[in-house]
Amino acid sequence: MLTRGIRPDEALQSLQQALSLQPDNFDALASQGAMLHGQGRATEAEANLRKALALQPDSVNTMANLGLAQFAQDRPDEALAPCTGAGNQAGLCQRTVQPGQHLVCAGAPGRR
Repeated sequence: MLTRGIRPDEALQSLQQALSLQPDNFDALASQGAMLHGQGRATEAEANLRKALALQPDSVNTMANLGLAQFAQDRPDEALAPCTGAGNQAGLCQRTVQPGQHLVCAGAPGRR
């Protein structure tokens, strides 16, 4: 789902409209979660990203975004959870976060 080129508030409104018609729309949930996190709304972002992952549990980028939202809420141990399972297999991130460091995750090329 493309949200570039429009204002974030308009994009979020469009995504919310899409979700009102299709509550299980993975792309809308994942995009809205990423946008909410970008606006500093990590708690709301986490809820959307968890719903998206329930639909597509192997989505590497969504796992990374969930980890970033959790890290933003001062929950680094949970944020590192994507480093196991599918996230680790895809080279999502490494367990190198120490107190005072930033979490760095990257989705694998071609994976959503």
